[in-house]
Amino acid sequence: SVLGGFGLPELLRAEEQPVLYVLPILVITLSDTAAALIGTAYGRQRFRVEGGAKSVEGVVVFFIITWLASLIVLVLMSGGAPLNMVLISMLLAAFCALVEVDSWRGLDNLFVPIGAFLLLARYLESGPQDLAASAAIFLAFLAAVLVLAHLLRLPQQAARAYAILLFLILSIVSLHNIILPTLAIAAHLAARTVRPCQSKRADFDLLF
Repeated sequence: SVLGGFGLPELLRAEEQPVLYVLPILVITLSDTAAALIGTAYGRQRFRVEGGAKSVEGVVVFFIITWLASLIVLVLMSGGAPLNMVLISMLLAAFCALVEVDSWRGLDNLFVPIGAFLLLARYLESGPQDLAASAAIFLAFLAAVLVLAHLLRLPQQAARAYAILLFLILSIVSLHNIILPTLAIAAHLAARTVRPCQSKRADFDLLF
């Protein structure tokens, strides 16, 4: 199996656990809409992203709506322990907010639900220690990638997007499956300094 120990059956078990389908769709429906409305009407602290700008206010609203929606849906549709549901909802909210920020040209409508599904499928039945350890590993990994990006003059948004992709791969498949995408990114980083291409979004083109 390409998915190693995680397995394709586990990836497609939304039929047995509707929360794996309901929650990602709910996030992109409610959170993304609320963030766009609030960000457009009340956003004051704006920052540049690929293809435009977003607001801090919109990101905060996205996080809050996702956290509340996740907590409500997990309480109603899963039989997990209360602490687990609180931790998973916070982890999902933070992760989806980061994915939404680092998506470009409307691709958050694709990346957010897919990322939410994969994260839920991997961690829905995990305990508090596993969740806390995974969050700490991701933050450390993200920090390391951002430091490397600064040295390589890679845009911060692209660096975060690479970190998200590699973290998801590490979360859902066997360790050896990380080798090929890592080599692809490394080859791109080397080529962009030696023989840069004409695309204005070369870093994002590779990610897509």
